[in-house]
Amino acid sequence: MQKVSLVYDGPMADIYVDGAPDLKRLEAGFCEAFGVPSPAVFDGADAATSFVDYLDKYSVAECWLLERKTFATKLNIYLYEEEDVTAKLSRLSIFLGMSVVVDIGRDIGDDKAILFTPKGEIFFGFLEPAAGMDLNGEGDVRFVPSTLA
Repeated sequence: MQKVSLVYDGPMADIYVDGAPDLKRLEAGFCEAFGVPSPAVFDGADAATSFVDYLDKYSVAECWLLERKTFATKLNIYLYEEEDVTAKLSRLSIFLGMSVVVDIGRDIGDDKAILFTPKGEIFFGFLEPAAGMDLNGEGDVRFVPSTLA
């Protein structure tokens, strides 16, 4: 397993959860992993609630349920301060019992990613669209470890 350190300040790269946990479970996992109080995870489709009021207090996330079978939950995480989120994303994956992937690519043509498994493993690789899909849409994607890519 390779050593990884993901340090961000402010908005993070796109985060995807391989599944669709309900909002309460997702928030419980996020709060535990990032050490923040509730409310911290907000439904991106619910315009009545907003994470903006909490940005100046602690890290928050906005979640979106995508129309696909794999990595169906997208998280937009906004960090309160610069921090290494590697262990936090690993804890989130373990708490949810679902893989979490970070799209670390620089643009749409660069699909590099890091996968965190519920077993605490971390893998480098790529996000690859399912046959007939492209990464611009919400079609199914899969994670391909870099040794196989």
